[in-house]
Amino acid sequence: MIALARLFFELYKKRRNFIYIKTRRFKLFSFKFLFSCV
Repeated sequence: MIALARLFFELYKKRRNFIYIKTRRFKLFSFKFLFSCV
């Protein structure tokens, strides 16, 4: 039971990290786009 909870937590952390990296990259891309328009 504890091992299962730990596995779930690890997956949750990885997923959160992945989403964070994606949003960060998207923000960077949108900033570049705005600057190129200006």
